[in-house]
Amino acid sequence: MAGLDPDTPAIAVQSATLPDEARIAATIATLPERLGELPKAGPVLVMVGHALGAALAGTASVADRRRA
Repeated sequence: MAGLDPDTPAIAVQSATLPDEARIAATIATLPERLGELPKAGPVLVMVGHALGAALAGTASVADRRRA
């Protein structure tokens, strides 16, 4: 993503809210190569930003992770 620090946190969520939900936590630099880890079917929502940092580090509360 042009203009952003390559270390900016990012999350890709496939089939969000469904029983087969899958997530990939990465940075914007590593996310493209990690997307191949997701199953091949289902819509994917990509979220980018430093607000995701606590959720990615595992330090966010459950409520915060639900909002991330």
